[in-house]
Amino acid sequence: MGLLNAPTGLRLPIGWIAFLVLCTIGVTAFAQSPAQPGLGAEMWRPYRKPGTAVPNRDSQPTKPQTSDELPRRLVNDPFADELSDDDLVTDDYAAITQEIFTGDDDDRQQARIAMASHEEAIADKDRLPQEPAPFQIPPGLNVPAVPKIVYFGEPKGEVVRASFDPVLIEPIEGEIYSHEGPIDNGCPNCGGQCGATGLNYCQATWTFGAEYLLWSMSGYDVPALVTSSTAGTPRTEAGILGEPNTRVLFGDQTLAEGSRSGARFSLSRVLDPSGMKSVELSYFFLGKSSDSFSANSDGAGILARPFFSVEPGATGPNAELVAFPGLLEGNISVTASSELQGGGLVAYQVISRSDCRQIRLFAGYNYYELEESLQIQDFKRTLDASLGLAVGTTVAEQDQFSTDNQLNSFVLGADLMARHRRLTVGLMMKMGLGNTNTKATLSGQTTTTVPLAGGDDVNSVNTGLLVLDTNRGVYEGNEFTMIPQLGIDVGYQLTRGWSAHLGYDFIYWSRVIRPGDQVDTNLNLSQLAAGGIDGVPAPAMPWKISDLRIHALDFGLQFAY
Repeated sequence: MGLLNAPTGLRLPIGWIAFLVLCTIGVTAFAQSPAQPGLGAEMWRPYRKPGTAVPNRDSQPTKPQTSDELPRRLVNDPFADELSDDDLVTDDYAAITQEIFTGDDDDRQQARIAMASHEEAIADKDRLPQEPAPFQIPPGLNVPAVPKIVYFGEPKGEVVRASFDPVLIEPIEGEIYSHEGPIDNGCPNCGGQCGATGLNYCQATWTFGAEYLLWSMSGYDVPALVTSSTAGTPRTEAGILGEPNTRVLFGDQTLAEGSRSGARFSLSRVLDPSGMKSVELSYFFLGKSSDSFSANSDGAGILARPFFSVEPGATGPNAELVAFPGLLEGNISVTASSELQGGGLVAYQVISRSDCRQIRLFAGYNYYELEESLQIQDFKRTLDASLGLAVGTTVAEQDQFSTDNQLNSFVLGADLMARHRRLTVGLMMKMGLGNTNTKATLSGQTTTTVPLAGGDDVNSVNTGLLVLDTNRGVYEGNEFTMIPQLGIDVGYQLTRGWSAHLGYDFIYWSRVIRPGDQVDTNLNLSQLAAGGIDGVPAPAMPWKISDLRIHALDFGLQFAY
C-alpha cells in the first residue's frame, strides 16, 4: 500500500527498478545449465569439431567424459566427419533406458532423443566414410608378399623385385643378390633405377643384344643364259634352244636362294621405373651371297648365249657363239649377288604383366634394303677370217642388271612372353606398312680389239647382248608394301644379367623387283646396224614386280644392366 500510495513522482522509477530485477533473475536462470549434473547437461553442450576452438569456453577445464555419457553428435551432423564406434555406441545402454522410465520429464525427453540418435547411427553405420585406400603399387609391379634380399653383413633393408625384370628374376641357385651398403638412395645391383614412394626396387635400365643370323631367302628366276652343243653340231644349230643337240649349261633356274649368315645388334632402354615402357634400336645385315658360273672352251668346245630374235626376216630362236671349234675360242661367266640389311627404332608398352607372362604392344619405324645384281660376261677370240673379222680380234661383252629396294615402313605389333623359372617362350607378330623405293639399273658394254701392225684398234660401246639401247638405263618406282612377320623365341636365363635365346621368324616382303625378272631375251639386232632399228623395239624393260620370303633362324645373347 505504501508503494501504491507513493507520490506520483516516485511510481515510475520504482516500477522500472522492479522490472529490471525480474529480467536479471530470468536471464540468469535461463543462461545457467541445469543444476542436476548428468544426461541433460551433457546433451545441452554443443558439438564442436576436433581441432576447432570455441571462445570463452575451451580455456576452461572440461569435464572428463564418463562411461555413462551419451553421444553428443547426430549422424546427420555435417561436421561429424570423424565418427567412430565410441561416438555411436554407449557403454551403458541400460542407463539410457533407465532415464527414460525413471527420470523427470526433461530427462526422459533428452534420453529419448539420445536413444533415437543412437539407433539411427547404428542403422547408417555402413554408409559412413571408409578408411582411405592403402598405398597402391605402381601398375605392372608384382611385389612378393615378403620381399627379401641377402646382404653381406647385417641386413640394410628390403628390395622389391619387378616382375619380368631380366636382371632381378627369382633367385638362381648359387647366386646371392647382395651389396655392402644401404639402399636408401638407389639400388647398387642395377645402377640405382629405383622408384615408387616407400619402396626400393631395381629395374634393368639398359639391355644389349648380339645375335648370329642364319637366314634363307627366296631367290629369283633367270632364263637360259649359257648353252652348249655336242661336238659336230652344225654352226647354224649350235647353242640354239630347241635344237636336239643343245643343252643349257647355266640359267633356266633360280638364283640367290639358300642360306646365308649375318648378325644383328640391338640396344634397348627402359623409360620408367616399373619397366612398362621401353625403346629399342636395332641393326642387322646379311653377308653378301653370290652364285657364279664359268666355262672355257679350251679351243674345242661349243659355247653360246641363246636369245629369241624378233628382227624382221630373222625371227626365231637364235644364239651368239662364244666358242666354236675352228672359228672362235672363248669363255663365259655369270655372277649373281644379293645383300640385305636393315634396322629400326621401336617403342614398347606393356599392357599386361604377371610373374609368369608379359604382353607388350609396340610401334615404330623399320628400314630394309635389298641390293641384288646379275652380271653376264663373255670373251671370245676369232680363229678364222670367215667371220668377217681379222684373225686374233677379241670381243668382250658385259650385261649387268642391278636392282635396289629400299623400304621405309611404320610397324605395329604385339609380343607375348611366358616364363617358367629360367626358361622363357615368346611369340611375336607384327605388320609393316610403307613405301618401297625400287630402282633398276641396266647397263652393257662391248669392247672390240682389232690387232693392227701399227697397234691395236680398240672400240667400246655402252651396249652388250641383252642390254641394248632399247632397254639400257635407270628405272625407278614406288610401291606400297606390306611386310608381315611372325616369330617364336625360346630363351634361357644363364645368370642374373646374361640370357641366351634361339628364335625363328618368317618375313614376307611384297612388291620388290629382282634382277632376273628384268632380263628380256627377245632381241632385235637390227638396231646395231647403221640404219637403226627395224621392227619391234627389243629388248625392253619388263619392270616385273615379285616378292621376297625369308625363313630366319637366330641365336643370340643378351646382357641387361
